[in-house]
Amino acid sequence: HDSRGNRLLTGGAPISLSVRSKSDEHYLGEIVDYGNGTYEASYTVRVAGYYELAIGILSEELVVKGMCEAGRGVVAGCELVGDAGLDLEVGSSGRYSIIRHDAYGNRVPTRQGQLKFKVTADVAGRYYVQVTAGDQERIPGSPFEVIAYPGPASQQTSVTTVFGAQLASADSDVLVAVAGEEVSLSVAPRDMYGNVTVFSKGALVSATATSSGTVTPFEERTGTKQEVTLFTSFRVAGSYLLTAMIGNQVLDGYPRILTVVSAATEPRKCMLFGEALQGVKCNRISTLTIHAADKFGNLRSTGGDVVDVNLCSPDGKYVVAAKVDDHADGTYGAKFKLERPGTWEIQLVVNGRGGRTQVNEVRSYFAGVKASECT
Repeated sequence: HDSRGNRLLTGGAPISLSVRSKSDEHYLGEIVDYGNGTYEASYTVRVAGYYELAIGILSEELVVKGMCEAGRGVVAGCELVGDAGLDLEVGSSGRYSIIRHDAYGNRVPTRQGQLKFKVTADVAGRYYVQVTAGDQERIPGSPFEVIAYPGPASQQTSVTTVFGAQLASADSDVLVAVAGEEVSLSVAPRDMYGNVTVFSKGALVSATATSSGTVTPFEERTGTKQEVTLFTSFRVAGSYLLTAMIGNQVLDGYPRILTVVSAATEPRKCMLFGEALQGVKCNRISTLTIHAADKFGNLRSTGGDVVDVNLCSPDGKYVVAAKVDDHADGTYGAKFKLERPGTWEIQLVVNGRGGRTQVNEVRSYFAGVKASECT
């Protein structure tokens, strides 16, 4: 139109079209002159947000403001952000977001579906996480690596191994050890998910065995971050309560019962008792009981030893071998008959080994003769 508002019916007007985006980018539009006073303007805005459209004729300019919205998000324009590339402790979460962009790099508003997700692993190791969209098209930045490292040692899952003690039976949890023999307890650290881990610098691994109020501590001789081994031995037979701990936390499966049994029989520690120790009558059968004991003085409760009891006459000329019965409870009964009075030396031999006991002699004397004994 002219300045009076009349429509022009001819073309050729010097019309220009320019666009300025919010990022201050400038570019020109296109003008199509139909030659009848009608013009068609076209332009493309690639940056989302407010923009200015300037239409110029000679020295005059008409400015129009507009709003450009982001287009639909495309896979190639997605951006993966978050904890990718960081190490994660098992059980914790790595959090990630997919920021969607259109084909021109404009961020797509949340209403079109911004995505957030997290990655959690219970098993330590190296993982490669792939994120796809549509027809399994990979999102830029995918796959990415996540390394899950084990957590701190847990009392619930750490593994213990006991050496020097055996299970009392296949269906029992009771441990059996022998007095005087070394018992070791190894603790291999596992985190709460069972992953192999290491002990922290300040972690204290300890073990004790308690019996009748007496505490026997285990000593740490070998210990690394990967495993700690504790040692002890027992002199007194009996039932103990075995406890293993990390810090002040009792390990799973503990406390448990540890039974310490007597060691091999030591002749010098055996106990002798019975009526024969009060004196025996010559030519009468007398009895003596031997209770086997180990070198620590623990009385044995099982039989099976080869026990020989000999009595040597006062002048050393005669030896009487007693008949020994195994009672299968750690005791042995000896029967013998002495024909001469005096002090006879008791010679005790167990499994081929001899030794003097606290009681080592028997006195014999003549008694009255019964009529039945006369000839």
